[in-house]
Amino acid sequence: MQFPKAKRFVDKPPDTIPPPGAYDVPIALPDPSYKKAGMLEKGDRFAMGERDVNKPDTFGLYNPDGTAGDKENARPKSRAAGTTSSAALHAERERHKRELEDLRARLSASHEKEVSKAQAKVDKLTKRTEELKKEREELGKEKDGLKSEVRHLTSKLAKTTTLLEKHQQSLPSLQSKLESLTAQHTASSQRKDSEIATLRGRLEEVEKNLFVERGRYAVLKRDKGSVDAALEREKQGRAEQATAAGEAVLSARVEARVARQGELYEARMREVKLRRQVEDRIAQVESLAAYAAGLEERVKVAEESREEAEWQRWRIRDLWRDERELMVGPERNEKEWRQRARADLRDASGLRDEIASAEEEKYWRVEWDEEARLWMKGREKRWDEEKRALKKELSDLEKELDHAVNTDIPRLETQLSSTEDALADTKSSLSTAEEQVSDLSSALADLEQRLADETERLEGEIEEQKRHLADARKEVERERTEKRRVVGLLAQTRASETALKEEVEILSADVTSLRPLIAETTSLRQTIDHLARLNAANEAEAQQLIAQNSELVGHGNKDQKIRHVAALREELVESRKKHLATLSQLASVQQRVASLETELETYRPASTDSAVPSSGLAPQRARVSRPQMADAVSASSAVPAPPAPRVVVSSSDSHAPLSHSLAVAAPTTSVTWADDDPLLPPHLQLAASQPAPSAGVGKARGRAAIRERRGSTSVKMVGKMSVSELLG
Repeated sequence: MQFPKAKRFVDKPPDTIPPPGAYDVPIALPDPSYKKAGMLEKGDRFAMGERDVNKPDTFGLYNPDGTAGDKENARPKSRAAGTTSSAALHAERERHKRELEDLRARLSASHEKEVSKAQAKVDKLTKRTEELKKEREELGKEKDGLKSEVRHLTSKLAKTTTLLEKHQQSLPSLQSKLESLTAQHTASSQRKDSEIATLRGRLEEVEKNLFVERGRYAVLKRDKGSVDAALEREKQGRAEQATAAGEAVLSARVEARVARQGELYEARMREVKLRRQVEDRIAQVESLAAYAAGLEERVKVAEESREEAEWQRWRIRDLWRDERELMVGPERNEKEWRQRARADLRDASGLRDEIASAEEEKYWRVEWDEEARLWMKGREKRWDEEKRALKKELSDLEKELDHAVNTDIPRLETQLSSTEDALADTKSSLSTAEEQVSDLSSALADLEQRLADETERLEGEIEEQKRHLADARKEVERERTEKRRVVGLLAQTRASETALKEEVEILSADVTSLRPLIAETTSLRQTIDHLARLNAANEAEAQQLIAQNSELVGHGNKDQKIRHVAALREELVESRKKHLATLSQLASVQQRVASLETELETYRPASTDSAVPSSGLAPQRARVSRPQMADAVSASSAVPAPPAPRVVVSSSDSHAPLSHSLAVAAPTTSVTWADDDPLLPPHLQLAASQPAPSAGVGKARGRAAIRERRGSTSVKMVGKMSVSELLG
């Protein structure tokens, strides 16, 4: 492998190489005065001279002099001020500017913090509003389901009532039909009883004649039985002898054939099994030989690659020495030489790692070849032992087969010939016995023919009498079936009438119990509407707070900012209070909903004495023993509705704009629950005789409260206070 004689690195021009120390960064500046500029002249920071006690203390944030910017009416400057150096004035102005920036940054941070808190609360209220909307939709769906169920029950009640009226109309006709059928059945039963009496007399005479004929038939049958028994015994004896001989011959033949087939099958199976084992082991040996050949090829390739890597390593070392001799000279740069040396060292380390990995792989291959050789040797040894054992089994099997062919088969053939001779003798004796049986059979056939003729005549008479009796019984059974059907129809009609009455009562009770639930659902829906109005008021308040914050950002007067911050804090405190009141109201509503669900689930039937239906066949049914849900509402309230909220705002309250948003558009009927807590906190509840305010009154009160709040924000600040206390 040849390498080109070109240079590995191109020489750069000398102007691109930076001189020594060009990138040295100084550790510290010689005169870091910028660090000390903020701490100069802090001793007399708030010395503002004489101050009017009737004016607010601004802590040096702005000039209280109203004529400071008026050049025409400006006060004459004192000589002491004229003697002040320009450097001191500049430092004072810079200090004052930094203080203003610091105060602005703190106020901005505090404002952003309050705004973020208010935004978080607004997000929570929005989320809660969405949840209330979802609950409202669910309650609407539940209400629709209850309405559909009421409609279904009403339609079912109408159908049931119609069916009951139809059955009641058809009941008299069925009763008249039953009476006519009962009379017909009585007359028919009397007629059939007389016919049955005459048939019974005739049947007794036929039975007497039949008894006489049966006696004669029994004598003939007894004689025939004795003859048949003798013939049967003789026939059975000969048949048993022939059967025994045939079975002996057949069993001998079957045993010989089965033994021969079993031995041949076992020998063939052993041979096939041995052949398969030999083929499998030959295939395994071939696969191991192929694998060993592959391993040898891989070892050869690895050896060749190792030799080639060794040659390349020596070749690279020679080239490196040549290049080093070329580079190490008076005209070469020491830095470039070191770079090339490091690159060559990295290449050499990479080649060294490859050589080490190749040697390790060679070691593992040699070890694997040794293990494979030992395993092959052990397997061949096991194969030889198994082969010897199989040969021994095959020789034993051949000996057993020779013994069976030479000894057992001739003995069985001798037994078969003797059995065939005995069978021929048995057949000759059987033919003589069959001739005797044929003579006796002809005599017996004559007797049986006479008996059959007499029996057929008697059976004909008996069948005719039975046919008349069966016709009479069928007629009686038909009348009984008709009577049972009519009685069943009547009982079914009465049962269906009772069931329909009971179902009508149950449906009426269900409709009665559903009406309070519908009223309760309407009340919950109105409560959700009220909470939605409260949430809308909170959202309007948050929007107003955002607008005030925007207005505050546009102000330039620091004193006005301070007053706005105080007012905003008061408004935030009030908004927190009202938010907690809304949360308590929502919790009470949720508790009320949970109690209503629990009350619905705790309905249980209790057995009480109920009125017996008019039919007298219907069982007593259970009814609800607990009072209806309408009992929980006061008698004065026809439709449940939540109380209209009203907020009483004082002249100094900062949340007066909320009053007009909480006013309802129209008065609603109030509801007094039996065991519930009030939905609103005490300071937000209406009095018992206090009507709901209208929208116009709420708006007028809101504007008046805004004017009062703006008038109350003029804070008169007396005394001294630090900036940290003001912002805290």
